[in-house]
Amino acid sequence: MIRIGIIGQDPYAAHLMDALRSQPDVDVIGLYSHKPTSISKDLSEVTNLFCSESGLEYFKERGIKVKGFLEDFLEGIDFLMEYDPNELSIKLTFEGTGIQLSPKDIILSRLSSIPLSKLRIRWTSDIYCCPFFRPAMLELELSERVSLETLRDHLISSRRVSSINREVDLNEVCIYYPFFRRYTIFSIILFLRSIEPSKDGSSINIFSLYGILSAVPEAIDAIREMRGIDKEVSSSITDHHLNMKSGLLA
Repeated sequence: MIRIGIIGQDPYAAHLMDALRSQPDVDVIGLYSHKPTSISKDLSEVTNLFCSESGLEYFKERGIKVKGFLEDFLEGIDFLMEYDPNELSIKLTFEGTGIQLSPKDIILSRLSSIPLSKLRIRWTSDIYCCPFFRPAMLELELSERVSLETLRDHLISSRRVSSINREVDLNEVCIYYPFFRRYTIFSIILFLRSIEPSKDGSSINIFSLYGILSAVPEAIDAIREMRGIDKEVSSSITDHHLNMKSGLLA
């Protein structure tokens, strides 16, 4: 089993833990935080919590059970995972080596079948969305000209990418998908009707929803790769147990 420890005791840590535990070869040892958070007590009922020695009294005051301190936490794990909810990135630490997976890395990887020369992500904070997705305008510069039809085919068939091909209410999408199509919080959702090609066909803009845990599948694959498991084999395992789907949503 691959033993993973998660930094943080927050709602995101709970989702991370569930995703990792879905994998047949992964075991989450516990969660670490210097001091208790608003949901530490709830988390203590489903996993082991660790804290700093100086923070122990704060946990005791709130009646939160602690498994051990930072040294105990680090001793029992193979990989350390830290999620940044602001940057939507995941940092993996393994034997002193760190790997950072950012939204740009994830999008470039998933759209690798498209001849891209440059990618820019413009987060559109003025558009309302739920906590599970972050709206973004993707600005893609192409290294070669492709027809709109070919481009759409590439987008629809891209792995770990979902597409919407009709007019939908964004609020309904943000309410429905995280609960009834939970895999979408690990996906990039593209709105195909938003595609705006430049006049010379050298670039396109497309509106998207970036699932807050979109880096998780790639993080799991990276962990397995460092254990000597082939990336394609790992991806198949990861997607199967996360129930990941690609193609058209609507």
